[in-house]
Amino acid sequence: MALAEEIRLFESTINSNAEILRKVVEDSKK
Repeated sequence: MALAEEIRLFESTINSNAEILRKVVEDSKK
């Protein structure tokens, strides 16, 4: 089940990166 844990970690990393990018885009629009 180590693979499933790695996938979950990878997904959470992508999600947090997406949130950061969204904030950067919002800030650049101001």
